[in-house]
Parts: sequence; C-alpha cells; structure tokens
Amino acid sequence: MGIAPTLHLSEKWEDTIVLKAGGSSVVEVPFTASPKPSIKWTWKSTVEGASETSPRFKPETAMAGLTSLPLSRVKREDAGDYKVEIENELGSVSVTVHLVVLDKPSPPRNPHVTDNTGERVVLHWEEPEFAGVQPGGAPLEYVVEMREATQRANKPVTKTTQLSTPVEALTVDKSYIFAIAAKNSVGQSDFVETKPVSTKLQYGPPPTPVNVKATVNPEKAPAKDQSIDVTWELPADEGATPTDVTAEFTVEMKPKDSTRWVEVAKALTEPHVTLPTDNMKEFTDYEFRVTAKNKAGASKPSEPSNAIQLGRSICRLAGV
Repeated sequence: MGIAPTLHLSEKWEDTIVLKAGGSSVVEVPFTASPKPSIKWTWKSTVEGASETSPRFKPETAMAGLTSLPLSRVKREDAGDYKVEIENELGSVSVTVHLVVLDKPSPPRNPHVTDNTGERVVLHWEEPEFAGVQPGGAPLEYVVEMREATQRANKPVTKTTQLSTPVEALTVDKSYIFAIAAKNSVGQSDFVETKPVSTKLQYGPPPTPVNVKATVNPEKAPAKDQSIDVTWELPADEGATPTDVTAEFTVEMKPKDSTRWVEVAKALTEPHVTLPTDNMKEFTDYEFRVTAKNKAGASKPSEPSNAIQLGRSICRLAGV
C-alpha cells in the first residue's frame, strides 16, 4: 500500500530564517512517502535583478524520510524563497522557507558636489544598491568624511540620514576629496569618494568705492574739538557678488601735498566713519581715500576726497 508524500514539521518549524551575512543554518524537512518520491529544491530570489532559480546550496537526502538544505556562509545574494517539492505517483506536497540575509549596505552611489562657493560646498549622493533590512524600517545613516587631496587620512564631517549635506569652513584654492559610507544595524559599507574638488571663489573683489566726501564737524570750533566725517558709496556689482558676502572698508589719509598715504581706520562695515584729529595739523589740507575688501581680495583705492582743513573757519572768523 502506497503513501502520498506527507510532511512532518516540528512545532519549532519557522518559515522564515534570518541570518547575518556569513552565518549558516540547515533547513530540515522530514516526510513520509511510498513509493520513493522525487525531491526538488527551487529558489526564488528576492534580490533585485537576480534571475537564478536553483539555489547554490546542494540539498542532502542522506536519510530516508528527510531532506535538508544546508545554508552555509550565506551572502546577501542568497536571500529569497527556498521551496522543496516532494512528489510520487500518489501525490505531492511542498513547503517554502523564506531566507532573510542581514548584511551591511553597499556603498552609496554617484557622490558629487554642487554650490561650490570656495568656502562651502553641498555634497550629494544616491542610495546604495543594497540597503539591507533595518529594524522598524529605520532609515540608513550616512557617514561623511573628507581630506585634502594631498593627504591620506580622512577626518569626520558629519552623520546624516539625508542624501545631501553642506560642508563648510573650507579653504579657498585647495583641493578636497569627500567620502561617504552607508551604515545600517549590521555594519558600515566601504566609503565611496568624489573626484578631487577644487574650491574657488565664485566672485571677485568688490568694486572701488566712489563719492568719497570729507567734512569737518563742527565747522566753528577749535581744532582740538573738531572731528572729521568721511562718507562714501560702494557701487552695485550687478549680482557678481553673493548677497551674503560683505565688504570691509579701510580709510587712509594724507596731506594734499604728500604722496604717502597713512591708514587711519580699517575693518569698517558701514560706508562712513568719524575720525579724531589728534594727529592732524591746523591749516593743512588733508585728503582721504577708501579701499573695499572681501574674501576674494581688495578693490583699487578710491579717488581722493575733497580736501579739508582744521581750524579754517575759526581763523576766518578771527580775521586771519
């Protein structure tokens, strides 16, 4: 009397096996069947792009009534559904085991930079081809590092779950390499690197200040009580310089009949300054000029201001 194939799975049977990459396990399927059945193992990959239907693992049927599939040193490519079909002339039976392989992700793809201002870039990349299984569907973490192109060792920049990040405080006119790795609960991928990125300012020095004017205040007072107001204008450069790049100003002074300019104020952020007269002589014509400077460099000095003279109004009132 024959027996149609029948499975005898234990109470501990699980239809899903979770292994870390490199791990091993054995799928054992006990059965009864008479006459002797044919046994066929097939595999349906859950890895994108895979087309194989035969598992790379060799089934074993050393004992009557037991077929097993040793899953040895699994790789991420082994993930999928493993199905065994047991069949004889009286019938057939099958069971499927789903293998999940936990592995570190593959490296991120297509790293590149945009918005290179010379001191800052925005680093972008794409998700890795293989991300792995994250507990609770948590996003991958990306580890960002960098180094100067002439160096070997990376230094940390940031960690993020986004696909881009700004990198700031760069040095102008240097070449950098940026590296990104993906990290999940199992481990971290290898780093993928950008090509060397040269940091260049995307703007030049500011334009030369214009309309530099000097006035003595108050007009009618002893020279020791007077001060000098210097004002100027900075022409618009029609969008050549980003709005967040500010200029600083340096003011110089000299007697009109001299060729030697002397710095009297620097690092000014507004187009005006009030200067003391401690080191100035009465009845001497003085001129002023202004230079603008930003991170790209300095402008040419402005044309000299109108000439001013301390004590002049007082002298005229006194009939001198």
